[in-house]
Order: sequence, then structure tokens, then C-alpha cells
Amino acid sequence: HPSLRAVMIAASGRHLPSRRRRRGPTRTASMLLAAMAVVALGCGAALTIGIESWPSASQLAPLAEAPASASSLPGNDGSLAFVVPSPHPDPSHQHNLRGRTLPPSTQGAESARAGVLGIGVATGVAATAAAWASPVLFAAGVVGAIVGLVGKALPSYAYELMPLPYAYDALEPAIDSATLHFHHDNHHQTYVTNINKVLDGQLQPSLLELQRSAIERGPEVRLSAGGVYNHNFYWLGMAPTGAGGAPSTKLAAAIDQAFGSIDEFMARFEAAGTPVARPGSGWVWLVVHGDGKLAITSTPNQDNPLMDGVDGIRGIPILTCDVWEHAYYLKYQYRRPAYMKAWWDVVNWQQVSAWYDDALEGKAPIC
Repeated sequence: HPSLRAVMIAASGRHLPSRRRRRGPTRTASMLLAAMAVVALGCGAALTIGIESWPSASQLAPLAEAPASASSLPGNDGSLAFVVPSPHPDPSHQHNLRGRTLPPSTQGAESARAGVLGIGVATGVAATAAAWASPVLFAAGVVGAIVGLVGKALPSYAYELMPLPYAYDALEPAIDSATLHFHHDNHHQTYVTNINKVLDGQLQPSLLELQRSAIERGPEVRLSAGGVYNHNFYWLGMAPTGAGGAPSTKLAAAIDQAFGSIDEFMARFEAAGTPVARPGSGWVWLVVHGDGKLAITSTPNQDNPLMDGVDGIRGIPILTCDVWEHAYYLKYQYRRPAYMKAWWDVVNWQQVSAWYDDALEGKAPIC
């Protein structure tokens, strides 16, 4: 009691030891710790995402060594270099510095794993540093560390299924909706899934870079990487019925020079895709090769003219037709020539013309 305490002090002539109260951080210190935790959280996440997304020197090398003129276009001598490609024809698709295509539904997915990891690590560090101030912050640090470990364990896939740039029924009647659903959602998706499995835990270059060494890397990479690139290219090379336009003046002149006329070119292109000329599965291509001129070639399975060692004319592709049975069988059954003849109605000549202009500068399409 205060009165009793005063009497005792007066009687003894000295002060009694007071009961000391443990004092925590001041309000200002607590606010400062909270601010530091928030800053550390944001910086950790941003830094981790930045490191994950930044291209390596090996990934930038092909851009620095790219040809600057048509004189360095790929020929049959095995030389082929890529330069920075022209913008994607669909503005809803964005490319990061690694050259990967990020569809609208998955933009940012590549950095999600890094973001979770960064947030977890930053939360753990900031909260643990302030643990002496509050048990709650210590608990937050433990949770943050667990979140970081989960983020590190999440898979990070470089290659994703490109959404169609048009509706499934947009290519009717040349290509029916059922075929497009089956072809894109099943066959194309399978190649995407497989290439991610094959390269899981390995260096995952851009899809374009991967084409050059695909054959050397082995049959799994050859089939899956080619399957993803070829299908992306195929979808972009078509447009809704009546919307594809006509070849540009420059491309039309090059076709006339190489084949005599557009009709003769179409006839030769169709002939290259017949079951006799290309038995089994494969693709027919129009390419710009070493001397800057146009040529028609075909490749088996999922090979394409960008691959080193390809069986066919090597060059920069600007047009292709898929002659695998799954591309036409639901509607045309065994009549591949009928499918190829109808396919001309949905060729995206505007895109083909743009790819032709890029090819003359040594730029291969990035898809």
C-alpha cells in the first residue's frame, strides 16, 4: 500500500528497491520494424523475380551475333543465325527477353514460382529479425519460411500452349471446328507437355533457339520441340475465312520469279504434300533459303527447315501446311489433296508477307 510504503521508507531512511517492469520497444521502434518488414518483403520478391526472368549471356548471344542483311541468310552449308524477330502479329501475346510466348491467360506464370519464393524468404527474414518484439512476428517468420520452400518446389515450365488467334469455327468450311478442337487442344497440347517433361531441370532456351539443335538433342526433343513450334507457326499462318488478304506486292513478285505464277506455286506446293511425295506424316513449307529466293520443301514428322541436319531444304519458313492425318481426317478422311486445296482459303497472306520481309533480313519467325 502506498501509505505503508511511505512509512517504511521514512523509518528506514532509505529507498526500497522498486519492482522493475520489462519494457518492450517503443511505439516508434515498432512502427520502424513494421516498415522494414514491408520493405524487405517487397524488395525480396522483386529481386527474386528479376533474377529469375533475366536472360543469361548464352541466351543473348544469338541476338548479338545475328546477321544484318540478306547475304547472311541460311543456306545448305549449315549456317543459320537469328536476329531479334518482328513483333508478334497478335498484340495480346507478349515475348520476354528469353523469347518465350506468354499467352494472355498465362502471362506472369513464369515468374510466379520466383515470386512465391521471394515473398517467403523475405517474410521469413524480416519477421524473424523482429521476433524479439513479438511472438506473432516470429510465427510469421516460420510461415514465411514454409511458403518459401513451397515456392521453390513449384514447377517452372518454359513452354506453354499458345491459344488460337481466332475462334474454333473461324476456319469453316475449310477446317471444321471439331478438327480444330481435337488438333489444338489434344495433339498440340501433348507436344507442349512432352517438351516440358523432357527438359525439366535442364536449360530451357527459347522455342526458336531450340529448333536449331533439336535433331542433335535426340528424338524426344526433336519431336516435341518441333511439334510445338510447327503448330504455333501453323495457327499463326492462317486467318478466319475471307480475312487472310493477298500476298504483298513484294512477295507476289518473288513468287512469280521463283515459280512463274501464283497458280503454278500453289500447284507445286500441293504436289509436295501428296501422300506419294510426302508419305506418312509431315509438313510442306515455303522457305527463304541461302540466296534470298523462295523454295518449296517438305519435312517428315515434326521436323522443320530451321533444324540443323533436316532432310530437306534448310531456310527460314514463311508458310506451312500440316499434312498429318489428324489435321484433316475428321472432315476429309483419306483425301489429303482435297484438304490442301481448301486450305488456301484460310491462309493468312498478311502474316506470310510480313514473315517474308523479315526473312529477307535474316529474321526467323518466333512463335
